[in-house]
Formats: sequence, C-alpha cells, structure tokens
Amino acid sequence: MSEVVQIAPGEILPDAEGVLRALGRPPGAAPDERLARLLAEASALFAELAHPAGLSREVTRQEFAEVYRGEGENEPRRRWRGSTRARSGSRSSRRPWAGR
Repeated sequence: MSEVVQIAPGEILPDAEGVLRALGRPPGAAPDERLARLLAEASALFAELAHPAGLSREVTRQEFAEVYRGEGENEPRRRWRGSTRARSGSRSSRRPWAGR
C-alpha cells in the first residue's frame, strides 16, 4: 500500500544562513541589501508555489537494496568495531572512539 505524505513548504525551506553558506559566503556574514531582498523573494515564491510531497510504501529488502544503491552515490556503512556491545547501553559502547 502506498501513502502520499504532504509536507508543508516551510518544513523544507532552507534558512537564509544555509543558503548563504551554499553560495560560499562565510558563516555569520550579513548579506547586502540586494541579496537579502532576493532571498526574501525566493522564500516567498517557494512558500507560494511549492507543493512538496513524499511517497511512502513498504518495500522488500531486495527492492530497498536496489533503491539504496541508486546511482552509486550512497557510501556503504562500516560497522563499528564492537558494535555488538552497543546494546548494553554502557557509555563507552555508545562512543566507539572512547578509550582509543
């Protein structure tokens, strides 16, 4: 069964600081008047015109593996050494780098 998930545009709208960082501006650098106006206009247009949604459905492990593999840009995860200890809840098992 598939389910369409509606997402409010404001939930995915990047903040101005994030946009500025993506443009290569140093963190905390205030945009000039023109750039601030453009950011505000772009945000308003996005909020007005965007209709973001997601599709959710159950998939088999094999289907997920194919989707996850995608175009090969998802890095495989490495298992932590001692990952079986993580279930114990000890502080060091939650921080695998502790004591190294």
